[in-house]
Amino acid sequence: MPAELPLSIPSEWLGQRPDIEAAEAQLRAANAGVGIAASALYPSFSLDAAWTATGRTPGALFASAATPWSLAASLLAPVFDAGTLAAQRAAAVDAYAAQLAAYRQTILQAFGQVADALEQSRNDGELLKSQTRALDAAAAALDLTREGYRAGQASLVQLLDAQRLFQQARLGQARALGQRFADCAQWFIVMGAAEGQAPPEAARSP
Repeated sequence: MPAELPLSIPSEWLGQRPDIEAAEAQLRAANAGVGIAASALYPSFSLDAAWTATGRTPGALFASAATPWSLAASLLAPVFDAGTLAAQRAAAVDAYAAQLAAYRQTILQAFGQVADALEQSRNDGELLKSQTRALDAAAAALDLTREGYRAGQASLVQLLDAQRLFQQARLGQARALGQRFADCAQWFIVMGAAEGQAPPEAARSP
């Protein structure tokens, strides 16, 4: 576990979270869908070398008996389907807007989770320091009580009570350390670290 987790991080670090990567990919796909739907509104036909050889004149273009029909069909198809194609483009735009909203929601949720993890990390650090101070004080009190017991100035009950307080302090520190380990693992999760991989800079001691 890192010696200390940061209390603030650059937002760019969240780019490696799987949910953000997935939402971004879906947003790109929705954006591409808008472009595809828009391009379908325009006529599309192919010009080959045969037309180039004729001199690229309108008369040459329509000289073939088959060409006018195929070209007219290509030009008129989008006109007849204009309502359908426009509706498809509008649907693609709506899908993109919905995906954009979902992407923003994913970002906000990620920021909230990381902020909560950072706050919990700060609280864990303060709690662990407090429990460590309590353990040091209990250890010092136990040493003094033992010396007093050996010198006949403290009773066995006082010695047992000092030992009990020391053990309670040790248990409190162990619980605080365990909570810090658990919240550290949660911090790695919300940062989107892959299995066996620490988030950027996270493993460095300050």
